[in-house]
Amino acid sequence: MKKINKIKNKFISRQMGVAKLALKMGKDVWSKRNEDLKNKLSGGIGPHVELIANELGVMKGSLMKAGQLLSTYAGAFLPSEAQKVLKQLENQSYYLDWEQVKTQVPIDFLDRLEIEEEPIAAASLGQVHLATYENARYAMKIQYKGVRKAIKNDVKALKMLMKILNVIPKEVDLREIYEEIEDMLFLETNYIEEAKSINKFRELLKDYPQFKVPDILEEFSNEKVLTMEYLDGHSLRELEHLNLSQDDRNELGREFMRLMFLELFHFKKVQTDVHMGNYILLPNNQWGLIDFGASKTPPDSFLKGYQTLIIACANLDRKLFFQNLYDMDYLSKNKQTNEDFFWEYARIIAAPFQDGVYDWGRSNVADKVMEMAPRLMKEVAVGNPSRHTIFLDRKIGGVFFVLQKLEACFDVRSLLKEVLEISGESDLIK
Repeated sequence: MKKINKIKNKFISRQMGVAKLALKMGKDVWSKRNEDLKNKLSGGIGPHVELIANELGVMKGSLMKAGQLLSTYAGAFLPSEAQKVLKQLENQSYYLDWEQVKTQVPIDFLDRLEIEEEPIAAASLGQVHLATYENARYAMKIQYKGVRKAIKNDVKALKMLMKILNVIPKEVDLREIYEEIEDMLFLETNYIEEAKSINKFRELLKDYPQFKVPDILEEFSNEKVLTMEYLDGHSLRELEHLNLSQDDRNELGREFMRLMFLELFHFKKVQTDVHMGNYILLPNNQWGLIDFGASKTPPDSFLKGYQTLIIACANLDRKLFFQNLYDMDYLSKNKQTNEDFFWEYARIIAAPFQDGVYDWGRSNVADKVMEMAPRLMKEVAVGNPSRHTIFLDRKIGGVFFVLQKLEACFDVRSLLKEVLEISGESDLIK
């Protein structure tokens, strides 16, 4: 990891940094405006990945989180050398000097705990240090100074960046989406709320030993510091070095997807940030769940519709699928959508849910979706979807991404039926 002595947390310096990125990338995106989306984004981002990684790395906060999302979900279409540079953001290469970080920690905590000055992890909103208390080791997450205050202006900067890149159709109204992003970032920077979510998920998962949720050390936690049980295992980022057997990969993948189904269909509380750094692989194929900042409890009415969409895809029920899309205002009722083409897209997304074992390692869903994106933008009339969609969509996309990295093989459809059996609803899957 690379140490930095300070974060760019002043309004002007952050805005200038984003403006510099936007103008450089926007110019190259515009020069490729007649090409497909994949080449357009590759041409706009590829030449500037070093600048992107350096600028966002020293800004931290919500802007770096946006860069991590870019690395995770859009990095695949960039050349390999560009991917390596952008991976700096995902691999937590930038951490803040301890003298700066410790100003966020109460003096009482510093006096009573033995805290290692070099972090074991550094993310967009804070970094994690090992702490020892009464001969036990804990992970102490410390929030960066100023990241909460910067959220509103960071979201404005993201709006500016998207406007200059001009990759979202003008008729798509993103105001509620940006409000949801802002609200979620404020939630993620409130460690008292995250502690409540951790405790809630520990209770929800008490009958599922394949998942481990750490205990909170309440005595040494507050809004900006969160101290929890240290889980000693391997990060998902180390997958290629772990020599996991195919059976291990299959088991880990199946349980990872089980967790998503449980959250969406039973717990009705969803950890929406499926980031590689948020999970620890523990002995005996146990999942360590270590970050719950982006936990969301969607309204029942919305969640019911979202569940129905998943079931419609699993059953390839076109009528139910479109009826629900219009009911949820995903699609405009006033403008025409090429439903045949959109159903073709839906069948690609639904491929893992069909009969038999699905090989995630050979999945080409992401590539096909990217190829279809330009036509989707032209031929699908987006309505005014609920703000709750963005993070649930991110959840599913993130789970698909992790399963692909795991190269897991398992029967998704039978797993969904198994989870639905808990509430006696397995007959929903035809």
